[in-house]
Amino acid sequence: MVRWWCLWLCLNLVAVPVLAQGGGGGGNRAEPSRSLTPPDTRPWQEFVQAEVDRAFRHTTILLNLLLLVLILLPIATGLGLWWLRRSLLTQLVQAATAQARQPMHAQAESILAEVLAQQLTHYQLTLAALSTQSRQSLEQEWQKRLNTLCEATERISPASPSPAQTLQQLRHWLNQPQTELPSELYQCLVDWYHRDGAALTGEDCLLLGQVWQRLGQWEKALPYYQQASRQAPTSWETWYHLGLALNHLQRYAEALSSFEQALQLHPEASQIQQDRAAVLEKVAGAQPAS
Repeated sequence: MVRWWCLWLCLNLVAVPVLAQGGGGGGNRAEPSRSLTPPDTRPWQEFVQAEVDRAFRHTTILLNLLLLVLILLPIATGLGLWWLRRSLLTQLVQAATAQARQPMHAQAESILAEVLAQQLTHYQLTLAALSTQSRQSLEQEWQKRLNTLCEATERISPASPSPAQTLQQLRHWLNQPQTELPSELYQCLVDWYHRDGAALTGEDCLLLGQVWQRLGQWEKALPYYQQASRQAPTSWETWYHLGLALNHLQRYAEALSSFEQALQLHPEASQIQQDRAAVLEKVAGAQPAS
């Protein structure tokens, strides 16, 4: 298609001016037909014919230039759009490549740390299996290797997740029924239970309480629900879960108070009304008959 455009453009730039010049020459060659004109008017007619031919040639050249500009303008626009599109695609590919490399580097570091830890364990077992006679001669060499491996393992060991990441993983685990809690998340949960939770928000305390509740450890869920009720007293869900924990711990009076507080904030909740009625029955059954 581009070749046909170039051929047509060349024909317009070359053939049209030649035809125009040929037309002018024809006018000049038609002198025998002017033999009857008076001798005094012939120079003026030739001058006028020459000026008309020259004006026609100039007009033809200008029209050809205008046509050339009109042809090249869409081509230049298309090239500009193509270059812009290519630049955007290059930037998108570079960004996607950088994002894809990050998890690959983290996975490689984790695998390398695991391999080095296995080698460290193997060296320790080998050192323990050596006889007492050969251990003294090789102890220094093995100790140097162990120190080198320990330093390498510490440098490339994956960093522990941040509290925000741990809370996000726990929230994701709550949304997946019939799945076991990973051991690393359970260890973070235990560490948080033995630390001061003053930095936790009411929503975080509610989440941690729900995790302990799902694990069936109501006595560990209760402190988080109590702290959540103090930090977010307008949350009916916090009072409801606090009432559930108190009910399971057989603290019926406090559970009844928590359910009533939840009903004040969310009166149309039928589940809260059912749990409150069940606690009322237990309270009535626990009272001695008069």
